[in-house]
Amino acid sequence: MATETAQTITVIGATGNQGSGVVAALLDPTKSSLTTERYKVCAVSSNPEGEKAKALLAAHPDAVQAGLLQIVQGDLRDVDSLKQAFKGSYGVFAACPFLPGNGVKAEDSEEAKQGRNIVDAAKACNVKLFIYSSLNYLSELSGGKYTRVTHEDAKAIVASYATEQLEAVTILIPPAFYSNLAWSLFARREGGSHSEKCVGRSELKLLACAADGKVTICVPVDEDVKMEWVDESFDIGKFAAAALRVGPSVSAGKTYPVCSPRITPVQLAEEYHRATGEETRVQRLSLEEAGELVKGSMGESAAVELTEMFSYARRSLRPISTRELTVLHTRRSWLAEVPEGTICSGAMKPKDDMSFADLGVKASSLSQFLERTGFRVPKDSHA
Repeated sequence: MATETAQTITVIGATGNQGSGVVAALLDPTKSSLTTERYKVCAVSSNPEGEKAKALLAAHPDAVQAGLLQIVQGDLRDVDSLKQAFKGSYGVFAACPFLPGNGVKAEDSEEAKQGRNIVDAAKACNVKLFIYSSLNYLSELSGGKYTRVTHEDAKAIVASYATEQLEAVTILIPPAFYSNLAWSLFARREGGSHSEKCVGRSELKLLACAADGKVTICVPVDEDVKMEWVDESFDIGKFAAAALRVGPSVSAGKTYPVCSPRITPVQLAEEYHRATGEETRVQRLSLEEAGELVKGSMGESAAVELTEMFSYARRSLRPISTRELTVLHTRRSWLAEVPEGTICSGAMKPKDDMSFADLGVKASSLSQFLERTGFRVPKDSHA
Protein backbone atom coordinates (compact mmCIF):
# COMPACT_ATOMS: atom_id res chain seq x y z
CA MET A 1 0.00 0.00 0.00
CA ALA A 2 1.04 3.64 -0.52
CA THR A 3 2.81 5.21 2.42
CA GLU A 4 0.96 7.87 4.36
CA THR A 5 3.75 10.36 3.68
CA ALA A 6 3.66 10.00 -0.11
CA GLN A 7 2.72 13.29 -1.73
CA THR A 8 -0.11 13.08 -4.24
CA ILE A 9 0.58 14.51 -7.68
CA THR A 10 -2.30 14.81 -10.12
CA VAL A 11 -1.45 14.64 -13.82
CA ILE A 12 -3.63 16.20 -16.54
CA GLY A 13 -2.97 14.59 -19.92
CA ALA A 14 -1.66 11.43 -18.28
CA THR A 15 -2.60 9.19 -21.20
CA GLY A 16 -0.89 11.45 -23.73
CA ASN A 17 2.79 11.57 -24.65
CA GLN A 18 3.83 14.32 -22.23
CA GLY A 19 1.65 13.26 -19.32
CA SER A 20 2.52 9.57 -19.53
CA GLY A 21 6.18 10.53 -19.38
CA VAL A 22 5.49 12.57 -16.25
CA VAL A 23 3.71 9.61 -14.67
CA ALA A 24 6.67 7.35 -15.47
CA ALA A 25 9.19 9.84 -14.04
CA LEU A 26 7.21 10.32 -10.83
CA LEU A 27 6.92 6.59 -10.26
CA ASP A 28 10.67 6.10 -10.66
CA PRO A 29 12.07 6.33 -7.09
CA THR A 30 15.49 7.38 -8.39
CA LYS A 31 13.99 10.55 -9.88
CA SER A 32 10.97 11.35 -7.78
CA SER A 33 12.58 12.55 -4.57
CA LEU A 34 15.79 13.37 -2.77
CA THR A 35 14.69 10.82 -0.15
CA THR A 36 13.23 7.33 -0.42
CA GLU A 37 9.71 8.76 -0.28
CA ARG A 38 7.64 8.06 -3.40
CA TYR A 39 4.85 9.99 -5.01
CA LYS A 40 1.31 8.81 -5.39
CA VAL A 41 0.04 9.69 -8.87
CA CYS A 42 -3.56 10.45 -9.77
CA ALA A 43 -3.90 10.31 -13.53
CA VAL A 44 -6.88 12.30 -14.76
CA SER A 45 -8.89 10.82 -17.62
CA SER A 46 -12.25 11.73 -19.10
CA ASN A 47 -12.75 8.01 -19.67
CA PRO A 48 -11.16 5.95 -16.86
CA GLU A 49 -12.46 2.73 -18.43
CA GLY A 50 -11.05 3.53 -21.87
CA GLU A 51 -8.19 1.73 -23.60
CA LYS A 52 -5.65 4.54 -23.02
CA ALA A 53 -6.34 4.60 -19.30
CA LYS A 54 -6.07 0.82 -19.10
CA ALA A 55 -2.79 0.91 -21.04
CA LEU A 56 -1.34 3.44 -18.59
CA LEU A 57 -2.19 1.20 -15.63
CA ALA A 58 -0.79 -1.83 -17.44
CA ALA A 59 2.51 0.01 -17.97
CA HIS A 60 3.01 0.38 -14.20
CA PRO A 61 1.69 -2.78 -12.52
CA ASP A 62 3.93 -2.52 -9.46
CA ALA A 63 2.79 1.06 -8.77
CA VAL A 64 -0.84 0.03 -9.15
CA GLN A 65 -0.31 -2.89 -6.78
CA ALA A 66 1.36 -0.57 -4.24
CA GLY A 67 -1.46 1.96 -4.45
CA LEU A 68 0.83 4.58 -6.01
CA LEU A 69 -1.08 4.99 -9.29
CA GLN A 70 -4.77 5.39 -9.89
CA ILE A 71 -6.99 6.77 -12.64
CA VAL A 72 -9.46 9.48 -11.60
CA GLN A 73 -12.28 10.89 -13.68
CA GLY A 74 -12.06 14.50 -14.78
CA ASP A 75 -13.45 16.65 -17.58
CA LEU A 76 -11.46 19.74 -18.55
CA ARG A 77 -14.74 21.46 -19.42
CA ASP A 78 -16.11 20.86 -15.93
CA VAL A 79 -14.25 22.69 -13.17
CA ASP A 80 -16.14 20.85 -10.44
CA SER A 81 -14.95 17.49 -11.73
CA LEU A 82 -11.40 18.84 -11.68
CA LYS A 83 -11.79 20.04 -8.10
CA GLN A 84 -12.81 16.53 -7.17
CA ALA A 85 -9.82 15.08 -9.03
CA PHE A 86 -7.37 17.54 -7.39
CA LYS A 87 -8.61 17.04 -3.83
CA GLY A 88 -5.69 16.30 -1.52
CA SER A 89 -3.06 16.92 -4.21
CA TYR A 90 0.27 18.48 -3.30
CA GLY A 91 1.08 19.20 -6.94
CA VAL A 92 -0.57 19.25 -10.34
CA PHE A 93 1.05 18.80 -13.74
CA ALA A 94 -1.00 19.84 -16.75
CA ALA A 95 -0.40 19.26 -20.46
CA CYS A 96 -3.45 20.20 -22.52
CA PRO A 97 -4.23 18.73 -25.95
CA PHE A 98 -3.79 20.66 -29.19
CA LEU A 99 -7.14 22.25 -30.01
CA PRO A 100 -7.27 24.31 -33.22
CA GLY A 101 -8.79 27.72 -32.64
CA ASN A 102 -11.17 27.67 -35.62
CA GLY A 103 -10.84 31.43 -36.00
CA VAL A 104 -11.65 32.24 -32.36
CA LYS A 105 -9.37 34.63 -30.47
CA ALA A 106 -6.89 32.82 -28.27
CA GLU A 107 -8.32 34.23 -25.04
CA ASP A 108 -11.77 32.93 -26.01
CA SER A 109 -10.61 29.58 -27.36
CA GLU A 110 -11.68 26.24 -25.92
CA GLU A 111 -8.06 25.52 -24.99
CA ALA A 112 -7.84 28.72 -22.94
CA LYS A 113 -11.17 27.98 -21.26
CA GLN A 114 -10.09 24.48 -20.30
CA GLY A 115 -6.74 25.77 -19.05
CA ARG A 116 -8.39 28.35 -16.84
CA ASN A 117 -10.65 25.62 -15.43
CA ILE A 118 -7.55 23.65 -14.45
CA VAL A 119 -6.04 26.69 -12.74
CA ASP A 120 -9.29 27.51 -10.93
CA ALA A 121 -9.53 23.94 -9.63
CA ALA A 122 -5.90 24.01 -8.48
CA LYS A 123 -6.56 27.26 -6.61
CA ALA A 124 -9.70 25.91 -4.96
CA CYS A 125 -7.78 22.82 -3.79
CA ASN A 126 -4.81 24.80 -2.44
CA VAL A 127 -2.31 22.99 -4.66
CA LYS A 128 1.22 23.74 -3.48
CA LEU A 129 2.98 23.55 -6.86
CA PHE A 130 1.39 23.84 -10.29
CA ILE A 131 3.54 22.74 -13.25
CA TYR A 132 2.22 23.70 -16.67
CA SER A 133 3.45 22.68 -20.12
CA SER A 134 3.07 25.89 -22.06
CA LEU A 135 4.22 27.55 -25.28
CA ASN A 136 5.30 31.06 -26.21
CA TYR A 137 2.87 33.90 -26.92
CA LEU A 138 3.66 33.99 -30.64
CA SER A 139 1.45 37.00 -31.39
CA GLU A 140 3.60 39.03 -29.02
CA LEU A 141 6.88 37.30 -29.81
CA SER A 142 6.51 38.06 -33.53
CA GLY A 143 5.66 41.71 -32.96
CA GLY A 144 2.04 41.15 -34.01
CA LYS A 145 2.90 39.54 -37.35
CA TYR A 146 1.71 36.01 -36.59
CA THR A 147 -1.56 36.20 -34.70
CA ARG A 148 -3.36 33.04 -35.77
CA VAL A 149 -1.36 30.35 -33.95
CA THR A 150 -4.14 30.04 -31.42
CA HIS A 151 -2.92 26.95 -29.61
CA GLU A 152 0.41 28.60 -28.74
CA ASP A 153 -1.14 31.89 -27.64
CA ALA A 154 -3.83 30.08 -25.63
CA LYS A 155 -1.24 28.11 -23.67
CA ALA A 156 0.68 31.32 -22.95
CA ILE A 157 -2.53 33.00 -21.77
CA VAL A 158 -3.21 30.10 -19.40
CA ALA A 159 0.36 30.28 -18.08
CA SER A 160 -0.09 33.98 -17.34
CA TYR A 161 -3.44 33.32 -15.66
CA ALA A 162 -1.86 30.61 -13.52
CA THR A 163 0.90 32.93 -12.30
CA GLU A 164 -1.72 35.51 -11.38
CA GLN A 165 -3.99 33.10 -9.51
CA LEU A 166 -1.61 30.63 -7.85
CA GLU A 167 1.19 31.07 -5.36
CA ALA A 168 3.65 28.58 -6.85
CA VAL A 169 3.80 27.97 -10.62
CA THR A 170 6.51 26.37 -12.74
CA ILE A 171 6.27 26.77 -16.52
CA LEU A 172 7.84 24.27 -18.93
CA ILE A 173 8.14 25.20 -22.60
CA PRO A 174 8.87 22.38 -25.06
CA PRO A 175 9.84 22.92 -28.72
CA ALA A 176 9.36 20.52 -31.68
CA PHE A 177 8.96 16.85 -30.76
CA TYR A 178 11.37 14.21 -32.07
CA SER A 179 8.39 11.89 -32.44
CA ASN A 180 7.11 14.28 -35.13
CA LEU A 181 9.70 12.68 -37.39
CA ALA A 182 7.08 9.94 -37.80
CA TRP A 183 4.97 12.60 -39.54
CA SER A 184 5.47 13.23 -43.26
CA LEU A 185 5.43 16.96 -42.53
CA PHE A 186 8.83 16.45 -40.85
CA ALA A 187 10.46 13.35 -42.40
CA ARG A 188 9.83 10.68 -45.01
CA ARG A 189 11.35 7.41 -46.15
CA GLU A 190 11.89 6.66 -49.82
CA GLY A 191 9.32 4.21 -51.09
CA GLY A 192 6.86 5.02 -48.34
CA SER A 193 3.22 5.74 -49.06
CA HIS A 194 2.98 8.61 -46.54
CA SER A 195 -0.47 7.44 -45.57
CA GLU A 196 -2.61 9.01 -42.88
CA LYS A 197 -1.83 6.25 -40.42
CA CYS A 198 -1.27 7.76 -36.98
CA VAL A 199 1.87 6.53 -35.25
CA GLY A 200 1.69 6.62 -31.46
CA ARG A 201 4.62 6.61 -29.06
CA SER A 202 4.04 2.96 -28.18
CA GLU A 203 4.67 2.01 -31.80
CA LEU A 204 8.04 3.72 -32.19
CA LYS A 205 10.19 0.67 -31.47
CA LEU A 206 8.11 -1.51 -33.79
CA LEU A 207 8.82 0.82 -36.68
CA ALA A 208 12.53 0.03 -36.51
CA CYS A 209 11.84 -3.53 -37.67
CA ALA A 210 10.17 -2.52 -40.93
CA ALA A 211 12.19 0.55 -41.86
CA ASP A 212 14.40 0.64 -44.95
CA GLY A 213 15.17 3.03 -47.83
CA LYS A 214 16.63 6.53 -47.80
CA VAL A 215 15.35 9.10 -45.31
CA THR A 216 14.46 12.70 -46.19
CA ILE A 217 14.20 15.39 -43.52
CA CYS A 218 11.55 17.70 -44.95
CA VAL A 219 10.73 20.17 -42.15
CA PRO A 220 9.22 23.25 -43.87
CA VAL A 221 11.96 25.69 -42.80
CA ASP A 222 15.06 26.89 -44.61
CA GLU A 223 18.03 24.56 -44.37
CA ASP A 224 20.05 27.03 -42.28
CA VAL A 225 17.31 27.78 -39.73
CA LYS A 226 18.07 26.41 -36.28
CA MET A 227 15.33 24.66 -34.31
CA GLU A 228 15.11 23.17 -30.84
CA TRP A 229 13.79 19.66 -30.23
CA VAL A 230 12.66 17.48 -27.33
CA ASP A 231 11.65 13.92 -26.50
CA GLU A 232 8.28 14.90 -25.08
CA SER A 233 7.56 11.46 -23.64
CA PHE A 234 10.75 11.48 -21.58
CA ASP A 235 12.18 14.98 -21.11
CA ILE A 236 9.00 16.69 -19.89
CA GLY A 237 8.63 14.08 -17.16
CA LYS A 238 12.28 14.43 -16.20
CA PHE A 239 11.93 18.22 -15.83
CA ALA A 240 8.59 18.02 -14.00
CA ALA A 241 9.87 15.42 -11.53
CA ALA A 242 12.96 17.54 -10.90
CA ALA A 243 10.83 20.65 -10.29
CA LEU A 244 8.82 18.74 -7.70
CA ARG A 245 11.95 17.28 -6.16
CA VAL A 246 13.60 20.68 -5.53
CA GLY A 247 10.24 22.13 -4.49
CA PRO A 248 8.53 25.51 -4.83
CA SER A 249 11.33 27.33 -3.01
CA VAL A 250 13.51 26.73 -6.06
CA SER A 251 11.24 26.06 -9.04
CA ALA A 252 8.21 28.30 -8.41
CA GLY A 253 8.08 31.44 -10.51
CA LYS A 254 10.48 29.95 -13.05
CA THR A 255 10.11 29.25 -16.76
CA TYR A 256 12.24 26.36 -17.94
CA PRO A 257 12.74 25.72 -21.68
CA VAL A 258 12.83 21.95 -22.20
CA CYS A 259 14.98 22.26 -25.30
CA SER A 260 17.95 20.55 -26.89
CA PRO A 261 20.64 22.81 -28.40
CA ARG A 262 19.44 24.46 -31.60
CA ILE A 263 20.33 22.65 -34.81
CA THR A 264 19.52 23.10 -38.49
CA PRO A 265 17.69 20.48 -40.58
CA VAL A 266 21.05 19.64 -42.15
CA GLN A 267 22.57 19.01 -38.73
CA LEU A 268 19.52 16.99 -37.75
CA ALA A 269 19.96 14.82 -40.85
CA GLU A 270 23.66 14.38 -40.13
CA GLU A 271 22.97 13.30 -36.56
CA TYR A 272 20.25 10.90 -37.67
CA HIS A 273 22.69 9.38 -40.19
CA ARG A 274 25.48 9.02 -37.61
CA ALA A 275 23.14 7.37 -35.12
CA THR A 276 21.39 4.98 -37.53
CA GLY A 277 23.78 4.51 -40.45
CA GLU A 278 20.88 5.24 -42.80
CA GLU A 279 21.38 7.49 -45.80
CA THR A 280 19.68 10.78 -44.99
CA ARG A 281 19.13 13.96 -46.98
CA VAL A 282 17.34 17.29 -46.56
CA GLN A 283 14.65 18.57 -48.90
CA ARG A 284 12.25 20.95 -47.23
CA LEU A 285 8.56 21.18 -47.96
CA SER A 286 7.19 24.51 -49.09
CA LEU A 287 4.72 26.21 -46.78
CA GLU A 288 2.02 25.57 -49.37
CA GLU A 289 2.76 21.83 -49.40
CA ALA A 290 2.88 21.74 -45.62
CA GLY A 291 -0.43 23.59 -45.36
CA GLU A 292 -2.19 21.22 -47.73
CA LEU A 293 -0.79 18.21 -45.90
CA VAL A 294 -2.06 19.43 -42.53
CA LYS A 295 -5.38 20.57 -43.97
CA GLY A 296 -6.04 17.10 -45.39
CA SER A 297 -5.52 15.33 -42.07
CA MET A 298 -6.31 17.90 -39.36
CA GLY A 299 -8.54 20.50 -40.99
CA GLU A 300 -8.21 24.04 -42.26
CA SER A 301 -7.87 25.73 -38.87
CA ALA A 302 -4.94 23.53 -37.89
CA ALA A 303 -3.35 24.18 -41.29
CA VAL A 304 -3.56 27.94 -40.75
CA GLU A 305 -1.98 27.69 -37.30
CA LEU A 306 0.86 25.39 -38.28
CA THR A 307 1.62 27.36 -41.45
CA GLU A 308 1.99 30.56 -39.45
CA MET A 309 4.08 28.76 -36.85
CA PHE A 310 6.52 27.57 -39.51
CA SER A 311 6.47 30.99 -41.18
CA TYR A 312 7.86 32.38 -37.94
CA ALA A 313 10.43 29.61 -37.52
CA ARG A 314 11.65 29.39 -41.09
CA ARG A 315 12.88 32.92 -41.58
CA SER A 316 16.65 33.13 -41.88
CA LEU A 317 18.31 34.21 -38.68
CA ARG A 318 20.31 37.39 -38.40
CA PRO A 319 22.72 38.39 -35.64
CA ILE A 320 21.29 40.62 -32.94
CA SER A 321 23.22 42.59 -30.35
CA THR A 322 22.81 42.10 -26.61
CA ARG A 323 21.70 45.70 -26.31
CA GLU A 324 19.02 45.29 -28.99
CA LEU A 325 17.75 42.07 -27.42
CA THR A 326 17.53 43.81 -24.05
CA VAL A 327 15.48 46.64 -25.57
CA LEU A 328 13.21 44.16 -27.34
CA HIS A 329 12.74 42.13 -24.18
CA THR A 330 11.96 45.22 -22.14
CA ARG A 331 9.40 46.55 -24.62
CA ARG A 332 7.96 43.09 -25.32
CA SER A 333 8.17 43.93 -29.01
CA TRP A 334 9.96 41.25 -30.99
CA LEU A 335 11.23 40.80 -34.52
CA ALA A 336 9.11 38.66 -36.81
CA GLU A 337 11.97 36.14 -36.88
CA VAL A 338 13.90 34.17 -34.29
CA PRO A 339 16.89 36.30 -33.25
CA GLU A 340 20.33 34.69 -33.23
CA GLY A 341 21.75 34.34 -29.74
CA THR A 342 18.42 33.37 -28.16
CA ILE A 343 16.74 30.14 -27.08
CA CYS A 344 13.15 29.00 -26.58
CA SER A 345 12.11 30.24 -30.05
CA GLY A 346 13.53 33.68 -29.36
CA ALA A 347 11.84 34.23 -26.01
CA MET A 348 14.87 33.89 -23.77
CA LYS A 349 18.59 34.56 -23.59
CA PRO A 350 20.75 31.55 -22.73
CA LYS A 351 21.98 33.14 -19.50
CA ASP A 352 18.38 33.31 -18.25
CA ASP A 353 17.83 29.57 -18.59
CA MET A 354 18.21 28.22 -15.05
CA SER A 355 16.96 24.71 -15.75
CA PHE A 356 20.27 22.90 -15.32
CA ALA A 357 21.39 25.08 -12.41
CA ASP A 358 18.07 24.60 -10.59
CA LEU A 359 17.01 21.13 -11.67
CA GLY A 360 20.20 19.40 -12.82
CA VAL A 361 18.57 18.07 -15.99
CA LYS A 362 18.92 18.64 -19.74
CA ALA A 363 16.76 17.76 -22.73
CA SER A 364 17.71 14.80 -24.91
CA SER A 365 19.70 15.02 -28.11
CA LEU A 366 18.38 13.28 -31.21
CA SER A 367 20.98 10.53 -30.75
CA GLN A 368 19.82 9.91 -27.19
CA PHE A 369 16.20 9.76 -28.34
CA LEU A 370 17.03 7.29 -31.11
CA GLU A 371 19.05 5.06 -28.77
CA ARG A 372 16.40 5.10 -26.04
CA THR A 373 13.41 4.38 -28.28
CA GLY A 374 14.83 2.55 -31.29
CA PHE A 375 12.84 4.98 -33.44
CA ARG A 376 13.41 5.08 -37.22
CA VAL A 377 11.55 7.18 -39.76
CA PRO A 378 8.79 4.85 -40.95
CA LYS A 379 7.83 3.90 -44.48
CA ASP A 380 4.25 4.94 -43.89
CA SER A 381 4.63 8.36 -42.31
CA HIS A 382 1.33 9.65 -41.08
CA ALA A 383 0.01 12.81 -42.71
